[in-house]
Amino acid sequence: MDEETDARMELNQVIGELERIADLAKEPDIRQYLFEIKAELEIEGITAE
Repeated sequence: MDEETDARMELNQVIGELERIADLAKEPDIRQYLFEIKAELEIEGITAE
């Protein structure tokens, strides 16, 4: 794996945590925005472990 892939995987993990926090805070707009970012990463071939 290259550095860019590693960075995207780490970003995906961070987004997952932020999604969890947004759920707890009942912030659906933030959750949707994070979901869209995560979808972009998955389109590029980076998925959560």
